[in-house]
Amino acid sequence: MLVLSFATPFTIPGVPLAMVATLLLMHVVAAVVVVSILTTLARAR
Repeated sequence: MLVLSFATPFTIPGVPLAMVATLLLMHVVAAVVVVSILTTLARAR
């Protein structure tokens, strides 16, 4: 799913490259946070 979300920022017409890079970075950070929280919760059970 993370790979599919990388294509979305490139489909916005006329946006600066810095905005695309920021959106991609936010996707990666969100994925890392979600996966780390889910694995921590799974280990706690």
